[in-house]
Amino acid sequence: IIMDLLAIDDPQRTLPLANISYKRTHGNPLYLIFFLKVLLREEYLKFNFGSFQWEWDVETIEEDTKLTENAVEVTMQNMNQMNQDFGQRLQVAATLGSIFDERILSLVWSNLYDIDIDIDDDDAHKSTLTQYLEEATELSFLEPVGGGRYRWAHDKIQEAALSLISADELPSFQARVGLILLHHLKSEDLHSMN
Repeated sequence: IIMDLLAIDDPQRTLPLANISYKRTHGNPLYLIFFLKVLLREEYLKFNFGSFQWEWDVETIEEDTKLTENAVEVTMQNMNQMNQDFGQRLQVAATLGSIFDERILSLVWSNLYDIDIDIDDDDAHKSTLTQYLEEATELSFLEPVGGGRYRWAHDKIQEAALSLISADELPSFQARVGLILLHHLKSEDLHSMN
């Protein structure tokens, strides 16, 4: 997979990177993509436009990623690199289930963080939320399912987003989300949530 993604025909050149990637992702292709995106973002993996080749330093990658032994940690690291609003929206989305509605995410997020908006009329807020959802989709955290609904690309990604909330705070966070839903949604809307 590494050879194909980097368009390199020499297996000996990519084998060390493939071995590190396998150790960090346990062979899961989805996590491999996340891991490689982290390497790109942190500039461990770079494209040299002078030689038209990908470059990396195996020893540096091995040393700097050795604390990241599993895919959830890689995903959490990736999420922690995002701005605070992005992380908070992922946390809220994770509490809404494996599939959630953009309007409900907006409702809960704005109530949790005391943002005074009208989710039906505030174009700027909708635009910002749409940007975050597009970014999460581009990062392969979420997949659009139509009708303003999204699903987590994998349950481990949702788990990683939930783990951004400390274990001590998670029950009260979930309770606050539940109360917001209870107070703001109609009975039929509550029943339609998964």
